[in-house]
Amino acid sequence: MKFSKKPAGEIKKRFGMAAAVTATLIVGLLVCYRHWQFELPFYPNVDEQLSLDCIYDLLNQHLYAGDIYLLDFFRYPHLTFYYAVLGVRILGRFLSGVDTVILIRYVVCGTALLSNLFLYFVIKMMTGSRKWAYIGLVLSVFSLYGYSYLYYTGPDTMIYAVANVILFLGCLIYKDTQADRVVYVWYPLIAICIGLATAAKYHGILFGLFWLALHISKKYWKSYRNDFLFFLNCFLIVLVFCVCNYSMFFYFRTFVGDNMYNFNHYAWGHPGIEHNLPLVGYLEAYGLTSYGVAGGILLVLGIWRLVHRKDWRKAVVFLVMPLFVILLLSKYQIVLGRNLSLVLPFSYLFMVYGLMEAESWMEKTRFYKKGLPAVIIILLAAFNIGTMVDDYRYGLTYTEAAEYIETKIPEGALIYCTSFAPKIDTERYTV
Repeated sequence: MKFSKKPAGEIKKRFGMAAAVTATLIVGLLVCYRHWQFELPFYPNVDEQLSLDCIYDLLNQHLYAGDIYLLDFFRYPHLTFYYAVLGVRILGRFLSGVDTVILIRYVVCGTALLSNLFLYFVIKMMTGSRKWAYIGLVLSVFSLYGYSYLYYTGPDTMIYAVANVILFLGCLIYKDTQADRVVYVWYPLIAICIGLATAAKYHGILFGLFWLALHISKKYWKSYRNDFLFFLNCFLIVLVFCVCNYSMFFYFRTFVGDNMYNFNHYAWGHPGIEHNLPLVGYLEAYGLTSYGVAGGILLVLGIWRLVHRKDWRKAVVFLVMPLFVILLLSKYQIVLGRNLSLVLPFSYLFMVYGLMEAESWMEKTRFYKKGLPAVIIILLAAFNIGTMVDDYRYGLTYTEAAEYIETKIPEGALIYCTSFAPKIDTERYTV
């Protein structure tokens, strides 16, 4: 067997890029880790409290006591909870003295941020360029979407990490020309990951639409063997989901009841998180949250690039799921930007395509300079980093409100509050 020797220059480029990618992820962790402590120790987000209750329940169970780590709660599936417990058990050995709530966030949010590494390889596969792959990594790590929605313990944070892996496997399927390897290796892996996505949040099952689009785009539907293996691997999705949520076999009535609650919750609405134009709300969340108007323009340019070049196969495969998810969610008045975390990785791919299209336009002008795309990315990332490290969110609201109540409101007063109020002494006041 002969091994080809890589040129010294190529090896240097690889090590240099590996160092740049590692440094970017470390900077991302340093920028975000303090933000992951936001809203603590009060954590007034009702949904996070639901997740924390389940995680604490699991942390208090032990095999030596005869516990089998069951949960009688199914508004969210259980992958996030078990993953958080495992991470806390491991990370707690190295970060002793850290509050458990913060440690849980380090595990879940840190996993989501580090999963952006898969986006580097996704964009490298789709563009064939390390430069554009690194730009995509920077876009994903310093996105304000993560700052706004993925900073706390919850299923949306966990499903984002799995989504990056699924997009990576989808690109492998899209690019691989060996049908045997696709159906015998990549199909089982993507089925397992879709099962994990569904076990993180129920609408993760919609990744099956992305997988189906890949299957059809490669014309595998014409082969009986390939169709059979596609449907056979669908059972892996069910199997993985059941393994991650085995408590439902002990509390099946709760499983059905909590899922009915989820459906009714969106059907009935929820004052405070409703939108008169849900489609506009979700389009805004998807296109503008990460980098504002500039990010939205790049996203549209990326889609235009594929349409203009008549690359219909790629456009359909990578657009069908984001569009379907946005349209499906827009049927309900409730608008939560975090619901789009499972299709967020697709937006970074299109933003990179948009920047490539913008560069091709600028090259035709006399004002173009070779490093202009890099300058644009540096400015976008620097603006977002400035927002992330700004202290304006950290010294306000809860601590000041708690101090005000204690000093200004007389003992015995009647206080009406929402779930977002600070911690109030129930012995001192009637709440």
